[in-house]
Amino acid sequence: MPRKADIRNLLHPRSIAIVGASDRPGSQGIRNVQNAQLGNFQGAIYPINPRCENVLGLKCYPSLSALPEVPDAIFIGLGSAAVLDTLEEAGKLGVGAAVVNASGFSDSGPDGAELQAELVRVADLYGIAVCGPNTNGVMSLLGNAYLTSFTPPDNAQRGAVAVCTQSGSFANMLSRDIAGLGLSYVVSGGNEAMLTAAEYLEAFVDEVSVRTILLTLEAVRRPEALARAALAGAAKGKTIIAAKVGRSERGRAAVQAHTGAMAGEDALYDAFFRRLGIVRVDDLDQMVETAAMFNTDWQGPTVKGVVPVTFSGGHAALLADIAEQFQVAFPILSESTCERLQAIFPAWWNPGNPLDAWGAGWDAKRFRETLEILAEDAAVGLIVMVLMPQPARRIGVEVTQILREVAENSHVRFAVISDSSGGPREPGITAVLKGSDVPYLSGLRNGMLAISKRLHHRPPENERSAPSSAFIQKCRSFAANSNSLDEAERFGFFRSIGLPMSECVRVSDACAASKAAQELGFPVVLKGSAPDVAHKSELGLVALNIRSKDDVAGVFESLSANLAMASHSPQASIVVQNQASPGVEIILGVRNYPGFGSLLVVGPGGIFVDLLKQSSVRLGPVDERTAREMLDETPAGALLRGFRGARSFDIEAAVRSIVLLSEFGMATIDSVATIEINPLIVGPVGAVAVDLVLELSAVH
Repeated sequence: MPRKADIRNLLHPRSIAIVGASDRPGSQGIRNVQNAQLGNFQGAIYPINPRCENVLGLKCYPSLSALPEVPDAIFIGLGSAAVLDTLEEAGKLGVGAAVVNASGFSDSGPDGAELQAELVRVADLYGIAVCGPNTNGVMSLLGNAYLTSFTPPDNAQRGAVAVCTQSGSFANMLSRDIAGLGLSYVVSGGNEAMLTAAEYLEAFVDEVSVRTILLTLEAVRRPEALARAALAGAAKGKTIIAAKVGRSERGRAAVQAHTGAMAGEDALYDAFFRRLGIVRVDDLDQMVETAAMFNTDWQGPTVKGVVPVTFSGGHAALLADIAEQFQVAFPILSESTCERLQAIFPAWWNPGNPLDAWGAGWDAKRFRETLEILAEDAAVGLIVMVLMPQPARRIGVEVTQILREVAENSHVRFAVISDSSGGPREPGITAVLKGSDVPYLSGLRNGMLAISKRLHHRPPENERSAPSSAFIQKCRSFAANSNSLDEAERFGFFRSIGLPMSECVRVSDACAASKAAQELGFPVVLKGSAPDVAHKSELGLVALNIRSKDDVAGVFESLSANLAMASHSPQASIVVQNQASPGVEIILGVRNYPGFGSLLVVGPGGIFVDLLKQSSVRLGPVDERTAREMLDETPAGALLRGFRGARSFDIEAAVRSIVLLSEFGMATIDSVATIEINPLIVGPVGAVAVDLVLELSAVH
């Protein structure tokens, strides 16, 4: 029976071997051995090279089979052509883990993909936990094991931050730890042929000493496993910060309906991370500052009121501008606070938020009193000190020392921001803050963004319970047969599950169209419809506001001709519908991503889809509270509630429709690619859906 791979062999090995070691100065082979020694590894390090006797004072062996013991982990620093034989030898010996440094696998085309598939087969056969291929490797500070091709920093500090990237250069950069956070692991996953971000995340979550986890993702190969690990991490109080790189339009191009354009790959990751309580950032600078902000042991409720303290009016104004962009609230200081502050500053000085604490010059006693007064204001939860880097002057260190002392005797939280970003923090300030719960941030914009991320962070969303099994079965049965249904039949199904679909009658000739129009009552709408037609109006397949039976015949003939050119589907048909009364038009759409979830999109509909391009997204199914939240995140919510004194509309009818469509999406995640209602016209009482696009998944 194959042995199960154990990632602990990779992160906490007891002995390691460097295959492809070299005694040649400056070679990568000698650097790989040097890197292993930098970690102060407590076990044996075995260089492997049949042409060397020793490397850096270590006995060199001709092969893995010649070693005096079986190492827990190996670093394979050989070209791709030699990797499989080495891995096979390692597997037969019982090696537990391997880092495969070489490129030339799935990163290099079909032949490389075949080679990678064989690598996975061998690793699975022998239960080897493989990192890579095409990876820079693993830096385990908790295990003192550096199996890397990049040179770790000499002064790497052990701490509570774990890093997993799919990029070797990102791993190299983040290993420098310019914010001085302290690291536990740095993993470059590479091609993730076997171990993916999900497995590394799971291992980090299980590590008691890890508090903050940083992920950079080019792709999520096992979304369900990553989701389980993320939720487990949140339950243990760990923060996960992720940057999804390689933002792409590919997800949008795959869908004809508007929902595809609004629910592309980036919107999916927004909703996915939000559901899991993962903090999303855009780049590595934001990641580092956000990690610094979260890597503190702040207890109690979320901070709301922020007071930046500066020594410059210009900084105060700039901070106010930045904070507004990031929705960071600056409360108005109480009258009592302002009076107390005014008493210790010159008569010409005016208190405010942000607060310029320079006055007529530096005064340590007054600065301490300023912080203490601010900390006693009931509206203040976080005091942020903005400092200019001035290594030649001691004022920054003195300011920070006073701030730390006040912070340790206050229930209010404190942070420090350097007003310029990039490069290391000022050493004197870093030394003062070491061991405190005062984060030291770099750059006004990235610092304030990090503060915003902390203030607005929410735990994972509670997953709504699935609809009844009878509902799910009904939806799946409909999807299985939907290609054989015309528009009227599709409308009928959705009406049967509670969606307010317009009355819709299929007609075969002009006479039948006139009869249906009379029965429905004028005015009516005639549409040409087919499963392979998405945008009817653009193809001349919609005629609105038809008010007499004499007009129906001519419109029918015109639509029939246009439909014949637009579609060859046997379900192509002309339908007659009620003309809906005016109201607020919204779009409801679902784009299904098996593995990730059912992505729900809500926003202004009709012509406003293309004009405003504003939408709210969640992973469904959603409840009524979330549906209202989604509406209010777009202009649709304001319009429904009555914008600037206008009449209000039936928002509850819209909410019910959103909930029902989200349940349908969840029920058909494996069979329906996209479903879109555009528009749902919401009136003062009730709502009506007048158009529907449904696309089955390719594998259905």
